[in-house]
Amino acid sequence: MIKRLFGIIILILVLFCFILIIKDTSNLCNIEENKVVSENWILVEDIDVSTVTEDLIGKLSIPSLDNAYYMSMPIKEGTSLQVLATAIGHFIDTPYVNGNVCLAAHNSGVKNGKYVGYFDSIKDLKNGDLIYYDTLSNTYTYKVVENKIILETDLSVLNNTTENILTLITCVEGLQNKAYRQCIIAERI
Repeated sequence: MIKRLFGIIILILVLFCFILIIKDTSNLCNIEENKVVSENWILVEDIDVSTVTEDLIGKLSIPSLDNAYYMSMPIKEGTSLQVLATAIGHFIDTPYVNGNVCLAAHNSGVKNGKYVGYFDSIKDLKNGDLIYYDTLSNTYTYKVVENKIILETDLSVLNNTTENILTLITCVEGLQNKAYRQCIIAERI
């Protein structure tokens, strides 16, 4: 009886976590022409950045994109619209360093006159390109091993791994592709 009750509790917890992950990834995308698509259209300018209380947890640099813009992109905790309007977001339920570090950002948009499409060019990354992930205590170097398009519902890319990898996720350009995501997988070297 106790084993059955314990099993039911575990099942409920797993379902709750799955629902949280789905809810977290539903805010990932669909900025076009300075708009964010959620359940309703809202202008990026209408997001109150002062409500973003998450602290900076690191930064990302991608030298192969050959633009100073990609040399120091801020990373904050979470993937809410408020976070993604100001920084790259770290998926809350993924590790910070060891395992599968998962990050998301918009691929276009402007907030308070500042461009916030941090992942607008990750579609151009090629195998072997380097990505630098700076935490508050260390810098980690990753090498791109895969650049692919996945379904929006493919949450397997958020699963933790025994390998140290970095997963970057953004929308595929254009609203006609809203069911898909651009996904970069990079291994730590």
